Amino acid sequence: MADPVNSMKRGLIWAVVLAILGVGLGWVGYSIADQDRMLKARGIEAMAIVTNKSKVRRRGGSSNVNNMSRLSSRGRIEFVVRYQFKAPKGRVTDRKTVSRSFFDSIKFGDSIPLRYMPDKPSINEIESGTISANGMIAMGFGAAFLLAAFAVPFFTGAKKSKFGRGRKSTTEGN
Repeated sequence: MADPVNSMKRGLIWAVVLAILGVGLGWVGYSIADQDRMLKARGIEAMAIVTNKSKVRRRGGSSNVNNMSRLSSRGRIEFVVRYQFKAPKGRVTDRKTVSRSFFDSIKFGDSIPLRYMPDKPSINEIESGTISANGMIAMGFGAAFLLAAFAVPFFTGAKKSKFGRGRKSTTEGN
């Protein structure tokens, strides 16, 4: 029979770890969504030139909800686009992982619209809505980890009274 004190400690440790992960992912998701809000409010529209596009095979992982990659029998395939655009302080070169449909719709040398932050052109978006969606996904996972953190103590016995179920009677035969 498992020791209830060790079970309680283990449950509380898991709850703390899951809560930390939940808060961290929630904060990351909020920060990403905040970037999207800033881009929409203060971003400058420009045109970028596609300088390269490639399919990058990664080992392991799973397919992203946004279809930014797809799972194959030999790993995950990401669709990567490299591009350049002119910002007030000079040319900016960047790369983004995009959806397969966006990847298939462009070719080398195409002009594509983008939005970037005037004070920090490295914050930019070529496929509308991807930053916001990624932020929402991270916040969703954060919420799930927080929910799990609150549920773990109940499943590990951390909330059970020392006089609760499973305790053997000391007065047998009465």
